[in-house]
Amino acid sequence: MVEYTDLSLESLLIAIIASLFVASPFLIASIISKEYRHPLRLRADLASFSSGIFIGAITFSIIVESVKLGDIFTMGIGFAIGAITFSITRYKIQNKSSPSSKNEKHIKYSRDSDDSYSNLTDKENNDKGIEVQKEKKGSGKLIIIGILADSHPETIMIGVMIALGIPGLFPTALALFIGNFTATIVGTRELIAENESKKQIVHQWSLVFLFVAIGGPIGYFLTLFLNEYYLSIVFSFAAGALMSFVTEELIPDAYKKVNWHIGLSASLGLFVSFVIFHFY
Repeated sequence: MVEYTDLSLESLLIAIIASLFVASPFLIASIISKEYRHPLRLRADLASFSSGIFIGAITFSIIVESVKLGDIFTMGIGFAIGAITFSITRYKIQNKSSPSSKNEKHIKYSRDSDDSYSNLTDKENNDKGIEVQKEKKGSGKLIIIGILADSHPETIMIGVMIALGIPGLFPTALALFIGNFTATIVGTRELIAENESKKQIVHQWSLVFLFVAIGGPIGYFLTLFLNEYYLSIVFSFAAGALMSFVTEELIPDAYKKVNWHIGLSASLGLFVSFVIFHFY
C-alpha cells in the first residue's frame, strides 16, 4: 500500500499512456483486419503466435511479480480465481450464443481460401477435396469476451506496476500489445465470417478499448487501498484469466484450422516474448 503523497501526476499520466498503448491494438487491428482478408491458415498462425506471446508474459513477468509482491499462496489464490472466473464466463457466453445441435453450421473451406463458406453438402465438399469442419457460431464473440476478461486485469496490473515502481513495465506492455494485436485480427475475421457488419465489429472493439484503457488508472489508485498481498492476487488473477483464454480460445481456434506449422508459430511467439523480457 502506498501513501497518497507518494503518487504524482506524472506517474498517473504514465499509467494512462501505458493503458492506452496496451488497449490500442483493439482499434488498430480491427480497423485494418476488417478491410483485408486473411487466409485461414494465417489466422491459425496468428492465434498460435498470440498464445506463445501471452504464455511468455505470464511466465516471465506476471507470475514472477505476483510472487514477489506476496507469496506462492497469494499467487495461487489469484491464479485460481482468474482461471475459474474466465472459464465460467466463457461457458455462460458460449451456451447463450451457440445454436442447438440441429442448427449447427458446417464450415467448409479449403486451406487456401479465406472465410469461404459453401452451401454444398458434406459429400459434395469431400468429393471436391474441401475440408469440412463443424464449428459453433459465436467464436468471434467469445474471443472478444476472452480478450476483455483478461486484458482489463492486465491493464490494472500495469497501473499497479507504475504506482509501486515495479520494473519491467516496457517489456510487459510491449508483449501484451503484440499479443492483443494478433488476437484482435483473429477475432475480427471470425466475426466477419459470422456475418457481423463491419460497423458493428469496430463498435464492439471500441467498447473493449475503452473498458481496457481505464484499467491502468484503476490499478494505479488501487495501491492506495490494498496492501502488497492483495495486489499479488490482482496480478495472478490476470495470469489465471489469460492462461484460460489461451487454452480455451486461442489454441483451439488455431487447432481447428490446423496447419503443420502452428506449433512453430506458438514457439516463435514464446521466443519473441522471452527476447522482449530478456533484453528489457
